[in-house]
Amino acid sequence: MKKYILFIMTAVMSWCMSSCINEEPLSSPVNNSGEGNISFTLGGSAGAKALTRGETPTAQDCEKHIDHLHVVAFKNGLLTAVVKDVVPDQDNNCVANVGGSGTMDIYFIANADADLAALIEALTVGTSTPADLEALIATQSPGEYEASDYTGKFLMVGMVGSVTVQASGATSTNIGTINLTRLAARIDIAAMPTGFTISSVQVCNYYTKSLLMRDGNTATMPEALGSPTDMTAVSLTNGDLPYTGRFFVYEDPTSQLEVVITGTYASKDVTAVVSFAAPSGGGAAAPIKRNSIYTISLAASSETSTVAELVGSITVKDWDEGATVTAQNSAIISNNAAPTAVAFDNLPTTGSTATADGNHVTITPDGTTDVTFDVVVTNASKGNISKLVCKYPVTGKGITISGGDFAADGVTQTFTVNITAACASDPYILEAQNVLKNTASLSIYINDADPGVALADAALGMIVASNGKAYTTSNYYSSYGDKVAVVGYKEGTGGFAIALVDAEDQTWNEITNDGANKNDYCVLADGKRGNVPAAPTGMTWYILTRGNYSALFQSMGSTVSTASYYYYDSNVNTMITAAGGTALSGTYWSSAEGDNAYRGWDFNDSCWGSVNDSKSLTHNVRPVLVW
Repeated sequence: MKKYILFIMTAVMSWCMSSCINEEPLSSPVNNSGEGNISFTLGGSAGAKALTRGETPTAQDCEKHIDHLHVVAFKNGLLTAVVKDVVPDQDNNCVANVGGSGTMDIYFIANADADLAALIEALTVGTSTPADLEALIATQSPGEYEASDYTGKFLMVGMVGSVTVQASGATSTNIGTINLTRLAARIDIAAMPTGFTISSVQVCNYYTKSLLMRDGNTATMPEALGSPTDMTAVSLTNGDLPYTGRFFVYEDPTSQLEVVITGTYASKDVTAVVSFAAPSGGGAAAPIKRNSIYTISLAASSETSTVAELVGSITVKDWDEGATVTAQNSAIISNNAAPTAVAFDNLPTTGSTATADGNHVTITPDGTTDVTFDVVVTNASKGNISKLVCKYPVTGKGITISGGDFAADGVTQTFTVNITAACASDPYILEAQNVLKNTASLSIYINDADPGVALADAALGMIVASNGKAYTTSNYYSSYGDKVAVVGYKEGTGGFAIALVDAEDQTWNEITNDGANKNDYCVLADGKRGNVPAAPTGMTWYILTRGNYSALFQSMGSTVSTASYYYYDSNVNTMITAAGGTALSGTYWSSAEGDNAYRGWDFNDSCWGSVNDSKSLTHNVRPVLVW
C-alpha cells in the first residue's frame, strides 16, 4: 500500500517573511522586438488575486495559490517552446516568450513537482506533439496544505487553442484570462446524525496518479495509472465537523471510491461505507471528476429497538464556482447487510473435542473439560459489523461469547465461544447478526440443535430433508438428512413438495399401471426412482394430475399457461435450483389421460400437450411429495 499524505489545514497558519510569493513578475526573458511575447492573467482555480505579505492565508487561498508555472507552446502541431518558472504578480498577471509567432496552441501547467517538471522540460522542440504532453502522468500528491511556507501544492492545467501571437511590436500579445483547473477532487464530510460520534475516516480505492490532460471522463482508466489504493484511517472527532479540505484524490470515472466512517451510533459500534458506485437499488453513480468537491452527509433513516439505519448522500459542486452540479442519492451505507458466511477455528482436539461441517458443530465431551473455539464471521463488505448471540436456549446456560475483533481486511470478525463441561453435550443455536439489523443473520447449530419444522408449518421454498422436516436454504445441514424436495404449494396444513431431480424416464402406461390410476395421483414405482432419494418415512412419491401440477407451478411463480393450466418457467426453476435441485428441462408426464384412450397429458416449458398414440412415448418424470 502506498503511503498517502493527509492534508490538514490548522486553525492558525503562520505567515513567514520567507514566503515564496514574489511581488514582481518573473518569467522567461522577453524578446525586445516583441516577437513571441505573450501576456495573460490567471483565473479559474488560480483565483483572482495573490496574497500580499502580512496577509494570513486561508485554506481557500492555499487551494488557489500558484507557486510556479510552465507554459508549453505548439505551432502546426509541433513544440516551439517550453517556458519554465513563470511566476504571476500580485494580480496574477504573467508574461512569457513562446519562441515564435503565428497561430499557436498553448498549454499552462501550474505547480508541477520536480518529477513532472522534468517530463515537461524533456519534450523536444520541433518533434513533440500536444498528445505527448497530454499523455504525461502526474505522480505528485493530489493536493495538500503547507502551513509553514504557503507553498502551492495543487497541480492545475489550462489551455488556449488557435491563439495568434504577433511577429513583432513593442508590446506583448495579450491572450486574455487563462482559466486553470485543478486535477484533484476534494472529499468533505459535512454532517452526522444526532448521536453519531465519529472515531475515524478512511478514503479507499482512490487513484494516486493522473493523466496531465484528459479529454472528458470516460468509463475506463488507463493501465499506466495503476490500481487504486487506500489511505490509512485517520482519527477524527465530531468537534472538527465539517471536515473540509482534508482529503484529496485524483479523478476516477469508474466510481470505485469509498469513504469509510467509523464511530458509535444508537449505542452501537458502526462502520458506514459511503460508496460512490451506483447503488444496486437504483440511483446514479458519483464518478470522481477534476476540480469538484464531494460533500458527504449521513442521516438517520429510522430508529427502533432493533434497527438503527443510516442513509447517505453525496453533493457534488464545482470547486471554483461553488454551484451545485448534482445531488447524488447514491451513497450506499452498507452497514445493515447480513453476514455472508461463518467458519470455525481453533476447534479443540484433546479433552472435550469438537468438529465442524458447514454451520454445524458437534462436540464430543469428556465430562470434565470446557469447550472453547472461535467463530469467524465474514461480513457482506466493509461497513457491516456483526455480533454473535445465543438464540437457544434463550437463557444461554453454560455458554459465553466474547471477542468480535476485525481482521486487517475489515470484513471478517473472530468471536470466541466457551461452553462449560457440564453443558458440552447440550444443543445450542447461535446467530451471527448484523449489529444494526438483527434479522440480517446466519445461524450456527451446536450438537444437532435442529431448526427443522413440520411440513404442516413449512413455507414455500423450504427444503424438505429425508428426515421429513423442512428447512430454509440457510439453516439446512447435511446431518438432518439428504435434500429430497422443495416446498412449492401450500393449502392450510397440506401441500406439495417437488423432487429436486428427475426419476427414470417412463411411458405414460408405466406411470399409470396401464391406465389403472389415470386422472389420479400415481405412485412412483420404487424401481423407477433413479436418482430421486427415498421418500421420508411415512411419505410417498407421486406423479400428479394435470390440475395438481398446474396448481403447483402457479404457486411456484409460473406466469405461463395453456387454457388456464400452468406449466413450468424460469420462476419455477429458480425455486428448485435455489434449494440445490436440478432445473426442469424437456417434456414431463402427468397422470392425466388425454381426450381419448390413446393420449396422455404432458407438459414442458412451452405448453401442455396431448397427441395421438402418445401413451407409449418415453418422457421425463418429476415426482412430488404430498401431505
